Amino acid sequence: MLQMSTRKGSTDIHEFDGMFLGFHAHFKVTSVIGHVFSVDFPATYQDWKVTDPFDLFLAPIVKSESNPKFRYLTSCFPFFFCSFSLVLMYVSVSYGPCQTPTLGFCVQRYLQINTFKPEKFWTLRPYIIQDGYELQLEWERNKLFEFDVATMFQQLVMEDGILEVTEISEKQESKSRPPGLNTVNLLKTLLASGYHKPKSGTDAGDHPPITPMRSATEDMLGKDAWKLYQYVCQHFLGTVSPDCKYLRTSVGFLIAGESFHCTGQHVTVEGFTSIMPWLAVSERRLPRFTKGEKIESAKVELYEGKTMPPDYLSESELISLMEKNGVGTDASIPVHINNICERNYVQVHAGRKLVPTSLGITLIRGYQCIDPDLCLPDIRSFIEQQITLVAKGQMDHSRVVLHVLQQFKQKYSYFVKKIENMDELFEAQFSPLADSGRTLSKCGKCLRYMKYISMQPSRLYCGTCEEVYYLPQKGTIKLYKELSCPLDNFELLIFSMPGPEGKSFPLCPYCYNSPPFEGVDTLFGAVKTGASGQLGKGAGMPCFLCPHPTCRHSLIAQGVCACPECSGTLVLDPVSAPKWRLYCNMCNCLVFLPQGAHRISTTRERCPECDSTILEVDFNKKTTPLDNGATLHVGCILCDELLHSLVEMKHGKSFSKRMGSRGRGRGAGRGRGRGGGKRVDPKMSFRDF
Repeated sequence: MLQMSTRKGSTDIHEFDGMFLGFHAHFKVTSVIGHVFSVDFPATYQDWKVTDPFDLFLAPIVKSESNPKFRYLTSCFPFFFCSFSLVLMYVSVSYGPCQTPTLGFCVQRYLQINTFKPEKFWTLRPYIIQDGYELQLEWERNKLFEFDVATMFQQLVMEDGILEVTEISEKQESKSRPPGLNTVNLLKTLLASGYHKPKSGTDAGDHPPITPMRSATEDMLGKDAWKLYQYVCQHFLGTVSPDCKYLRTSVGFLIAGESFHCTGQHVTVEGFTSIMPWLAVSERRLPRFTKGEKIESAKVELYEGKTMPPDYLSESELISLMEKNGVGTDASIPVHINNICERNYVQVHAGRKLVPTSLGITLIRGYQCIDPDLCLPDIRSFIEQQITLVAKGQMDHSRVVLHVLQQFKQKYSYFVKKIENMDELFEAQFSPLADSGRTLSKCGKCLRYMKYISMQPSRLYCGTCEEVYYLPQKGTIKLYKELSCPLDNFELLIFSMPGPEGKSFPLCPYCYNSPPFEGVDTLFGAVKTGASGQLGKGAGMPCFLCPHPTCRHSLIAQGVCACPECSGTLVLDPVSAPKWRLYCNMCNCLVFLPQGAHRISTTRERCPECDSTILEVDFNKKTTPLDNGATLHVGCILCDELLHSLVEMKHGKSFSKRMGSRGRGRGAGRGRGRGGGKRVDPKMSFRDF
């Protein structure tokens, strides 16, 4: 017979001797209140002024009992995130493996709302009267987004006027009783009912399912506690009650070749819904119909609606997302939500809706522009999977620890190298520069206007997407005729360099900062800075370097011929009228075209002798060199004697620096993300393991 001793305390500890895997063992059994152990770095690593953050990834961690009075002798799995979280704190960036994805869910919903573009739609709603009931029928097409097409269908249905019953089906269905109540589901129910999280208290752990232990009255418990007790009792009785069963009836109709239907529901067994009426199936009785029966339509409405964006996340919805993605535990989920509220990343608005603040949005956007993995629950999920495998004996504990620490060290190294991207977002959002910027062009992602900040380095800032787009420096920027890039829908800009001989060229803000084609080895303004050799701010790909095959602003469309002084291409300056000219997209060569012409444009034709692009010139009537007062002339500036005699080559100003050899630009580049060969991921993504 086993002899057991019990030591009383905050939680009782029971001790006894027994056998474990064939060996004698001394057992200690207890329950857990919160975390058994806390972890930290040793005292020698606590001074941030003298500690290299990279050393922390190899530093030991000190485990101490959260409450020494418990005197636990169990072991605790190392806390992988300790190093990474504290190291990011060192660089003044708040990060937590559960906190950051929690905030990420709120920001993601915010962006969905702010980038949502509502659309009008139309749907047909025929009405019939049967046995004294007026029924609205549902259209199988649901909705249409073309008014003319919807009107055509309405006219066809109204002209027919007779609906035929084509199908009658009945199906027995059931609504399953709820599972046992745990703290997460209880918390979601309380928040959905308008209850607030407690401001303080002690976490007593979670032992699902939550069940009533004794009978009580409202006088014994008080008003709020009685409501909670009543819900727990109802939920418990619901879990041991039968499922709710109901009969679903569907009737199909046909008129003018269009299908409609109506649906009814009749409860046959209330089951658990008699105890939990808020989960009851709504009754909807249908009159009797006979297959083949023909019924005259009473009226046919054409309903106009508009698509609506989703609402901000409620606390209950956020808890569901966290639970689904494995972020936090039953006990810690409310803590993570409370943290993002207390740190002013999120504010709770009417209806318990969580609306991220500018600080929270900028923080998440900063992480996303450096390493999107940090905002996703994938990292936490990966670690939990590894811990589970260790618990099952399928993975070696020490190898998992070493592997994960290497991943986090690599991610931290990448983060530090790109930290200036975070600085740029915070500067654009919270510095006075953001207020002084003027509205200039539309963002292709959210279709909202971006602000142009002229102070060096000049840039565009989208307050909705929290994105910064650097522009060419030392020149003027204007909107280019409200034209848009065919790749990303960003509005095009025209950059003009100073002086009478300065270049002017169009650019897409997004393509300029993120060239969409591989193989573009020349960047405008590409001056390397610092020992790292990184490109200076403002270097990018204007349209005159873009190899897009069909865009009318690209090098393919506007390039005319090879530059006589380098391996670049002479490109038509689109806004140089009436002093039309070509400029080289690599060097400072300028070629002046016939002056005073009304219009000069490139064509799709190429010269059969030199392969240059054929130009179309519309001369001024008063100064035309053509016979009989003709004004329109088409030809090659190299091979056509008239045009060649009217061009003049001259040098102008240019800050372009060639970074490598390149042909005339007629070869097709490759799109974003299609690079050949295996690449090393500098961020060490957890997703592909």
